[in-house]
This record gives sequence, structure tokens and C-alpha cells, in this order.
Amino acid sequence: MVFFAAALLLICQTGMPNVPARDDFAFNANLVIIGIAIFSTLFLTIWVVENARLCKKLIEHLSINPSEWHAEAIAWATKEKCIAVDCVNEWLDIYLVTQLTKIMQPLIWGPIGCIALMLLARSPVTDNWDLPWGLEIIFVFILCYAISAEVFLQRGAQQARTKAVDQLTDKIRNKRNEGEKNEWDIKRIEVEIERIKDLREGAFLPWYQLPVLQSFGGLSSLWLALQYITNLLENGSLGH
Repeated sequence: MVFFAAALLLICQTGMPNVPARDDFAFNANLVIIGIAIFSTLFLTIWVVENARLCKKLIEHLSINPSEWHAEAIAWATKEKCIAVDCVNEWLDIYLVTQLTKIMQPLIWGPIGCIALMLLARSPVTDNWDLPWGLEIIFVFILCYAISAEVFLQRGAQQARTKAVDQLTDKIRNKRNEGEKNEWDIKRIEVEIERIKDLREGAFLPWYQLPVLQSFGGLSSLWLALQYITNLLENGSLGH
């Protein structure tokens, strides 16, 4: 409700968007459709961000203390995935975070897609629409809020990575302090540490390496594409 009140006040201060309606029915239909679209987009955005925040909270609880996994999970990891016994708890932590964030990340594109469609729908290419700067601020705010879901996931993943690496490093230190050293066990732990550091799945993949950005040829190409879309929205022409 606070957001709706602030958004309405901002739009009133900066000017209402133009509605190219020919009669009252079209005008009222536009209000209903816009209301449904905005409410649905906000609901979806809040739902996605809240679930991402809960995922981060779960990862935080997972990272407070060393994990003690169930015997069946340990047996599965050691037999099916060939994970060393000394590394199995940390590996299962990282595996859980990877699978959890891989499920969550695609959901973030839902709100972003809705915002993109609403922006394109107000392009002068389709009709005599406009985009007041107050409305632009609202769209940017919703977009940033949706992107914050990825921030939550990546921060949680980084926390889990740090915990796993620290715990495995402590195990190496303890083994080297023992009277009888086992270089093979130490080597396996070191390999697992490097694997965790190099992991690029789920939220362990930095945002600038996401496939959608790589498909644009990097950030510079994406920036040019965004500038082109901005010109399209402002001028209502495919050529500029």
C-alpha cells in the first residue's frame, strides 16, 4: 500500500501518462488492464524476492555451524559421487546451495519479463503512448527490486563457499599437525577446495557471467542494446 501511494503521488507530480483512448469504454478498459498488470507484476516480484530472501536465510543457518548430514546422504555422496569422507559434509552443503539456487534463479526472469513487456507496450510504435519520467522511476524501482533477488542468492552462495573452504582448510591444518601425516587425504581435500572455489553453477556463477549477458556479447553490447531500446521508446521509430 505504501508503494502504491508513493507511486500515485509521484505520477501526479510528474504528469499522468497519455492514454490514446477514443471513448470512455476504451479509457476504463485501459485502467482495468493496467491495474491488473501492475498488481500482477508487483505480486510476482514480491513473491520471487521473498523466496530468494528465505533461501539466503536458509543458507545463513546452514553456514553457522559445521553440518552433520544424515548417513544416507553421506553414503550417496561417497558412493555415487566419489566424494572423500573428509569432504562429504562440506560437499553436501555446496551441492544443496547449488541445486536450490539453480531452481530459484530462473524465477527472477518472470518479473523482469513483465516489466519489459509493460515498457514495450507503452512504446510510441504501437500508438500515441508516452513514458513520463515519474513512471520511468517506478519501473526502475521495480526492476531493481526484482534484481535484488539475485543479490540475495549470490550473497548466500558466497557465504556457503567461504564456510566450506574455511572448514576444509582447517581439516588440512589439523592433519598436518598430526604425528602421522596422510598426504593422500590432504591432497584430496585440496582438490575439493579448488573445485569449490572454481564452481560456476547456480548462484556461484557471477552475475556478469550469466548466459543471457554472454549472449549479448558482454556488458558493452548489452549497454548498446539498452540504448537502442531507449531510443525506440522515446522516438517511436525503429531507425535512429
